[in-house]
Amino acid sequence: MVQVSLMANNASKNNTVDINIGQTKNIVVDPKVIAKIDINPEKIASITRDGNSAVIHLKDGTEIVLENFFISENPQILLNEGQTYWAANLAEDATGQTTVNYLELKEIPKYIDASSSVPIWSWVVSALAGAGTVALLSQQDAKDKIPPEPGKLSFQNLLDSGELTQDQITNDNKFNLKLSGQEKGSSVTYLISTDEGKTWQETTLNQKDLADGIYL
Repeated sequence: MVQVSLMANNASKNNTVDINIGQTKNIVVDPKVIAKIDINPEKIASITRDGNSAVIHLKDGTEIVLENFFISENPQILLNEGQTYWAANLAEDATGQTTVNYLELKEIPKYIDASSSVPIWSWVVSALAGAGTVALLSQQDAKDKIPPEPGKLSFQNLLDSGELTQDQITNDNKFNLKLSGQEKGSSVTYLISTDEGKTWQETTLNQKDLADGIYL
């Protein structure tokens, strides 16, 4: 059995829901209520998003559906096993998939349960806020800092009038640039140099009326 406690800043409005193993339970969550689930993160298979609901899939087949969960400005779930507590911070990756970051909370009050009063509520809010900040920083640090794979530049509609094929010598001063194999989603800026790379200026795909010279 899994117990879910809906913790409000007014202890009289707290509510507890018991869920049997293998059961799917829908629980409506008020934006001002914190959902505390008595379970270790290791027992969670995944957490997915279905509309505004967070669906917690446990490894034993139990499913907890927190309806209206994502309506909250900073949706988080509090997990606990004994006197060990975790914040489950939910976010979305670049593909729109839900990601979860579990962060253990420190300096836990001696008692925290569904009958807790305002001081405990204040601690939970502060702890989750701190966990959210740490999770945000972790997500920022995890950003892809690897430069994209460059594409291959070639020429279209170019008349090669040089003595050798592919010697890149031509009298044709009107042709197009083509870039293939560039990493999807990356931005491209075309630059051209006429002084052996000392200075560069932006250009376009369509080249025309080029003066005689050596171009990089």
